[in-house]
Amino acid sequence: ANWEYPGNPYRGSKALKLRAFVVAAVDMMMLDYLYGHDPRGADRSDFLGGNLLWMGYTYRVIKDILPPEVQKAYEAGMKKHVLRLNQWGPTGQMTDMDLFAPVGLWYVSQSMDVPQVKTVAEEYSRRLFTELHYFHPAGYFVDNGCFDTSYNGISLYFGSWVALASDWPAPRA
Repeated sequence: ANWEYPGNPYRGSKALKLRAFVVAAVDMMMLDYLYGHDPRGADRSDFLGGNLLWMGYTYRVIKDILPPEVQKAYEAGMKKHVLRLNQWGPTGQMTDMDLFAPVGLWYVSQSMDVPQVKTVAEEYSRRLFTELHYFHPAGYFVDNGCFDTSYNGISLYFGSWVALASDWPAPRA
């Protein structure tokens, strides 16, 4: 719906945006139920961070067609997930997956004007780029307490993504 290409028949399609919204909203509600009722080990920030990517990006793209009361409800759901993620904190077990969160948090923080979400997003992300448990001064992301070239490549991919997308100082340092 957002792809700026002259031959794209779906550019600006309200129907396509609504379909994307339904998928994102259902996913958000299912995750909320999972984390609130019977997580069975799924209540990990390195899992939820990736979900914030498509929740935040989708909302950013489709927000303009949603009624205010629907926007308010969806934003309340995203905020709940952001605060949940912050409460759990990064795991440091799979830092490559922990680094999905800063990108997702950036999309969420850009899609809605909620100061608490913006603050949590930047502070949470800063930890992954400044704390020794997650980032080594030699310039690599620590994965399970050591350097792993494969997982570090994934970490660098998502770390670079948030550094290029955001204006946050920590990922850009």
